[in-house]
Amino acid sequence: MAPFISSKQHILRVAQQELSATFSKVSRQNIRDTIHQKLDADTPEIEVYIIIGICTALMQYVVDHKTTPTKEAVLKTLNDLNAFTTLG
Repeated sequence: MAPFISSKQHILRVAQQELSATFSKVSRQNIRDTIHQKLDADTPEIEVYIIIGICTALMQYVVDHKTTPTKEAVLKTLNDLNAFTTLG
């Protein structure tokens, strides 16, 4: 099996990239649907995009680090971002 897999590395990489892109698109749509259910109808679209970005980043963090960040770490980061964006 190992020789077959090693001879097909380029095919496996392409398949992995396609699967990753498809998963990412489906995940973003699921996050978007969930967010729209929880937000007011008049929530600005930019806010929805930012929330989707944060959710996607948190999922990537979990995958990369194989651990979930603490609630305190996430809240501190959001507060730091808020302070950064309001510097004027």
